[in-house]
Amino acid sequence: MKLDKRLMAVAELVSDCATLADIGSDHAYLPAYLLLENKIKRAIVCDVNRGPLENGENTCRTAGIHDKCDFRLGSGLSVLEENEADVITMCGMGGELMTNLLSEKVNVAGSAKFLILQPQSAYDMLREFLYDNNFGVIDERIIKDRHLYYRIILASSDADAVKDDFLYPSLLAERKDETYREFLMFRLKLNEDIISKISSASDKTEEISSLRKENERIKGVLKYYEDKRDN
Repeated sequence: MKLDKRLMAVAELVSDCATLADIGSDHAYLPAYLLLENKIKRAIVCDVNRGPLENGENTCRTAGIHDKCDFRLGSGLSVLEENEADVITMCGMGGELMTNLLSEKVNVAGSAKFLILQPQSAYDMLREFLYDNNFGVIDERIIKDRHLYYRIILASSDADAVKDDFLYPSLLAERKDETYREFLMFRLKLNEDIISKISSASDKTEEISSLRKENERIKGVLKYYEDKRDN
């Protein structure tokens, strides 16, 4: 079984795991891959909709691993009990939804050894939630798949929660990750293009100010990146 670049980056972060719960699993490609690679022993495949859950069952049945999976229909972490999963993965959904689902079952999230989260949006909201609820970020990845950037967080309630810029954190800059630098340059140019297009609109003053402040944050992280790279 092959995973796309985004899910493979998530799979590479899975370790020390007997049971993995994949929330919003859809076709269950991630847990199926991990079972076939013997990186996990058991999977809890979860989805809020019956159709995707049945797709996941078909994937696992075809791969010959159906007996190692538990399929659960329900919203978010509501289908899990505390200490039931070593690793909880949530991929391919918006950061706001992810934050809401985690907030409904913080006790379940905190009972897992690790959370691996790949939000499609509202990254800063999710990071702020993790900090406010004492989840420390252990690792972070950014990958580019075709023309899109994906950011992935490895977090744990056993790790120290350290405050950072929630939208543009420093960990990847410290690691001198070239894809992160490319992403920062992309965001900087995108914001500058937007400012240029709306600069003459009198009702866009607040938006322009917000974008300029964001760009100052980006420039600060870029400077930090360059300082780290030169040392």
